[in-house]
Amino acid sequence: MDIRVLRYFLKICELGNISKAAESLHTTQPNLSRQLTQLEDELGRTLVIRGKRRLTLTEEGEYLRKQALSIVEMADHTESTLKSFQDHINGHVHIGAAESTVMAVFAPIFQKSWKTYPGISYHLTSGNYVDVTRSLDNSLADFGIVIEKTDKSKYHHLQLPHRDTWGILMHRDSPLAQQKSITPADFAKLSLIASREIEEIGKIKNWASEGSPKVIATCNLITNAALMIEATSGYALTFEGLTFPSESNHFVFCPLEPAVTSNTYLIWKKDTPLSKSAQIFLELVEEAMGRAN
Repeated sequence: MDIRVLRYFLKICELGNISKAAESLHTTQPNLSRQLTQLEDELGRTLVIRGKRRLTLTEEGEYLRKQALSIVEMADHTESTLKSFQDHINGHVHIGAAESTVMAVFAPIFQKSWKTYPGISYHLTSGNYVDVTRSLDNSLADFGIVIEKTDKSKYHHLQLPHRDTWGILMHRDSPLAQQKSITPADFAKLSLIASREIEEIGKIKNWASEGSPKVIATCNLITNAALMIEATSGYALTFEGLTFPSESNHFVFCPLEPAVTSNTYLIWKKDTPLSKSAQIFLELVEEAMGRAN
């Protein structure tokens, strides 16, 4: 499959109309129709059902659309990385990051990079451990920022000088909102919104010696959980400092007691060479960590 044809296919999927897609791609409708037909012939599958006004994807077409999005994104990232080898002061660095207040540690690193290497651009994507490592494994990210755990056989890792504090985010009208902390006994009684990885957070499992809470919903971004709490007066397991109580919201954060904290790590693949831009970023991080130590 040709990347160019996949881009054509994605534009057809986006607009649902070959004429509109042809106009957007600055090509002709007959040419685009021919490219689509040739792609179907090549794959031996019907990808779209041609209606009078709009195309509808078949099951095979929807599968190809999802795969094509990843393939095109990977191709764009690969092209960008290869170009950055030519000139170390220009390029893109892609970072998959868990939600953590450790990002405050990276702010001065980014600032120094922009001053010293203005041609380097940084792109952050939030997600949990599974999201971050999937991006690394698919070469869609150069680095990952992860909490607590990492596969040291697959990834280089650098422990960051930062620890996050676990606790419960709740509505200020909650019965527990007046407490200074949350005990394991309190925790076991909660109906909780939590990370999809809660079962794998060993420290939380060990701390919650009196039993696990009822997990009513999972998420990978605290922003979504906070909106649910605002609307339903629920509870979310999260880190201190990711949301801030203010006059415009009704949030209260209570830390766990005894306190539970987690380390953060910068990770990158062992079997993939870093671009010049990524190497510079890593050097800046190591320099900053050396100063911190």
